[in-house]
Amino acid sequence: MRKGAGTRAERALLALSVLVVLVHAALTWFGVGGFWRANVLYDLAMGVTALTVAASAWASTPGPHRRVRWWFAAALASQVAGEVLWTFDVANGREPFPSPADVIFLGFYPLAFAGLVVVVVARTRMHRLRRGQVWEGCSQPAR
Repeated sequence: MRKGAGTRAERALLALSVLVVLVHAALTWFGVGGFWRANVLYDLAMGVTALTVAASAWASTPGPHRRVRWWFAAALASQVAGEVLWTFDVANGREPFPSPADVIFLGFYPLAFAGLVVVVVARTRMHRLRRGQVWEGCSQPAR
């Protein structure tokens, strides 16, 4: 994929995400919308955010940064799936506590943790020092 095309898609999804969040905030501020605003619009905002992270992962160059973005996109997708299922349960008059949505919500945490592990491992490999470098750095006189 061309870098410019990925950047345009990311920008479009980001703009859509910001627009949905601003509409949600405005409707909340004015107390308009009820269930539709509180649940469906929120689910849409979360879904667009997950798509934005996935588009960013797809358009980025291979390496640890791409893997981190995919892990976070998967974590957000799990959160969105749980939100949509919970909204569906509430809309159909079912008591959503406990529900299958709770299990899906819990999928967010190990996926996000895996993304954080990839970040930490990539950073430590990038800044790994050889044995002698630390001693040489400590033994040099300050100027």
